[in-house]
Amino acid sequence: MDGSSLEALSIQQALSSLKCATHLPPVDSLITIINKCRAFKNLPFARSLHAHLLHNGLDLHPSVGNFLVPMLVECGGLSHALQTFSRLPHRREHAWTSLIQGLVNCGNSTHALALFENMQEDHVHPSPFTLQALLKACAQLKCLEKGLEVHTQIFMAGFDVDPFVGNTLIDMYAKCGSFIEAWEVFSTLPSRDVVSWNALMSGYTEYMLCEETLWFSEKMRLAGLCPSVVTFLCMLKACGSLQALGRGQEVHAEIIIEGLESDAFIGNALVDMYAKCDSPIESLELFYDLENRSVESWNTLITAFSEQGLDEEALNCLEQMQLEGVCSNEVTFLCSLKVCGDTGLLEQGRKLHSYVLKGGFEGNVFLGNTLVDMYAKCGSLDEAHDVFDCLSVRDLVAWNALLAGYARRGERDILLSFVQVMMHEGVQPNWVTFLNVLSACNHSGLVHNGLDFFEFMTSYGIIPTARHYSCIIDLFGRSGQLDEGLAVMSILCPQFNADVWQARYNVYQSRGDTRTGIEPLPWSMRADEGLVDKYRDAH
Repeated sequence: MDGSSLEALSIQQALSSLKCATHLPPVDSLITIINKCRAFKNLPFARSLHAHLLHNGLDLHPSVGNFLVPMLVECGGLSHALQTFSRLPHRREHAWTSLIQGLVNCGNSTHALALFENMQEDHVHPSPFTLQALLKACAQLKCLEKGLEVHTQIFMAGFDVDPFVGNTLIDMYAKCGSFIEAWEVFSTLPSRDVVSWNALMSGYTEYMLCEETLWFSEKMRLAGLCPSVVTFLCMLKACGSLQALGRGQEVHAEIIIEGLESDAFIGNALVDMYAKCDSPIESLELFYDLENRSVESWNTLITAFSEQGLDEEALNCLEQMQLEGVCSNEVTFLCSLKVCGDTGLLEQGRKLHSYVLKGGFEGNVFLGNTLVDMYAKCGSLDEAHDVFDCLSVRDLVAWNALLAGYARRGERDILLSFVQVMMHEGVQPNWVTFLNVLSACNHSGLVHNGLDFFEFMTSYGIIPTARHYSCIIDLFGRSGQLDEGLAVMSILCPQFNADVWQARYNVYQSRGDTRTGIEPLPWSMRADEGLVDKYRDAH
């Protein structure tokens, strides 16, 4: 019998003795049993002990109850821990901290921060572990303002010299995109270990600052530290994003030397890196070498192929995944439906839709939006509308997906009526919404409406992009008034920035015009403030 089995037997015997005893043992003995269960992390044992203590009214004993809460949290009984905690007459710091940690680990960081507010109202002083958990909550929520408040408390309590707290501070600032503060904390640490470097690199990688990630990895080596699994994951993601195949191969060689190639996370990251570096053969070879091809592994491959525009390869992977009996999850469907929409594979999309329904994912907001987008891109607006009408939450993403479908068909009247309904429901348009409207005006050749909506967009506080400018300039170009349109744009956008010039160049190129798009406008068309009104009057 191994050590784990002996430990389980010991706890089981202790629980049996406890239930059979005619007198309750001393509190110290109960706490010993609680701590054994907590260390073993066995939920059935924890529930059995909790039920016995509850039956005897000991769950609310000041000492027993405050040890019972951490045991339930660490054994996976968070809901029972919350119930017990809410009934405790005297709640100690370690009970508060364990609950906050449990909530953060479950991704419920908002509740964790609210619980900390209650802890402060009870005048319970936090420990370094409490504040570490709060920093993780701020990182999850990307809530820099709250993170700064927690940092102040850490400084006031003198915990800033704690290396674990310091590393968590770096992670929080980096995950919130506040790299100056992250670097300041990093620079002031008395000693920097691999966790410190990883915290910094993870943040830079998340924000796609990939050159910096690789630069930090070199600096870490120069500091005499060996990379860990997390380090390699950051480096591989950076190489994939930069499509730096050569550097990625060097990292792969280092991974083999370190004996980490069999790590599941590393394996998936290698598959992803090679696929993003346009090396599908190497990516597939590594994928089939994986010891355990989980749904996450398949998703990595399908997503990477999809992002590289290798749609056929992505769908082939999906088919093979189904043949091997691997159950698809939300991520699989999201990626596969996107591929169907991008390639116009309506029948394949319908089949995936049926799988979504069979899998019980119909209430998933992200999948619902993606289904609307897929049907709209495939030109099946009736089916897109059917899915849209069944959505529990019709957010801006869903509206924009539907509007884009009508814009592609040039259905100006329907599109404009939907924009009004959307705003009536309290959903505010963004730059994508207006791009759809301008595209519809473009299809219909409605210069007057296009100008109206362009001005409304800018008055709404939305900064036009090159794509908006292209729509308006192309709208004029369709009516043979390209230069006049550019003159109007110079008045609507006095700065006439690089996006406008890029849009002008794009339109010239699309029409086979030999001009480069950087020639100055005719003097007669410049700064004519009445030109916009003239076009409105004429149209």
